[in-house]
Amino acid sequence: MAPSLWAAHRSITCNQCQSDWKVDADVSISASCICPYCGSSRDTFEISKLLIPNVVQSRPVTDLRIGQLVVIKKNGRQHVKRLVGLPGDEVTLDGLRLLINGERVEDRLTQVPSTVPLPYFVVDQDSKRQQTHWEPLLERSHWNRSAQRQWIANVGLGESGVSDPIGDEVDRNDDWLCYSHRSVHDFDQPSPILDDYPGNLDLQRKLFPVDRLSLKGVAESSDPIKLIIGLWSKQGNRAAEIQIDGKTPFRIDFATAEPNEGLPVTPQRPIAIRIKGADVRLSGLQVDRLVEYRLRPADDQAIYPQTIPAKFVFVLGDNVPVSVDSRDYGLVSIETLMGVIDR
Repeated sequence: MAPSLWAAHRSITCNQCQSDWKVDADVSISASCICPYCGSSRDTFEISKLLIPNVVQSRPVTDLRIGQLVVIKKNGRQHVKRLVGLPGDEVTLDGLRLLINGERVEDRLTQVPSTVPLPYFVVDQDSKRQQTHWEPLLERSHWNRSAQRQWIANVGLGESGVSDPIGDEVDRNDDWLCYSHRSVHDFDQPSPILDDYPGNLDLQRKLFPVDRLSLKGVAESSDPIKLIIGLWSKQGNRAAEIQIDGKTPFRIDFATAEPNEGLPVTPQRPIAIRIKGADVRLSGLQVDRLVEYRLRPADDQAIYPQTIPAKFVFVLGDNVPVSVDSRDYGLVSIETLMGVIDR
């Protein structure tokens, strides 16, 4: 069940941007394929030999919990799917998005522990980009990118009396460092982050905007400071405040951030960072997106809403665009489940 578990597969590295990703062994890597991170042509790809599948073990079904991976049998073959709906749950739609009891499926799943957690997809790795997708919001800013592809800001302590190196022309509260997304499918034009699946390299389909984002990296400061990170979402923007003291790895995502509408974020500029304090050095900035579950345009919407009856469950595959699951064959009888995977 790629991208959480892989059958026989290959690894691809783009020699232009040094990004790497996996594809199923039977995916056709044609001459028209492009790197999902920088848009470079197939000629830049380095493709590995066949890699062995992930090895997992299943156990008998003794209990069922949201987020578990279960083994089902369809058309004489075993398949692994993620359990997202239990008896009594109501499955509804918000446009094409799937909701369970009025909550987006991925939001529900992030609230429960799972032995095989939801996958995140890499959107941007700043350390691999010669031409960064990050830029200061202000024309006159404290933020500068070093030759080592680190972002450095030295804004002075302000309230402590240390002078600001640029002066009063820059309001520190407005001095945001912002990630601006660009689409490799549209000549590098500004774009919302879309639900591209690098493992489906040969699939042509409509892409949809996503808004369950995360940012990770390493912050380093000579004095205790606070890092403010804002995330855009269609359901309302969110922000988190992180205490930095010395060298501090961090990761912020939608689920752990708090609602905050006073942020300079938009669908095309979905992440922003600023600091409270003296100085900071940011390295290894990486933007990720969570898997998001939705119907495909050709799926039957008429069967929703539906309430899951006793002795049945609703299952989905994590490779949302191509998975064959309850969107296709409907509810699955609990009695037919062959096992649960504890990885």
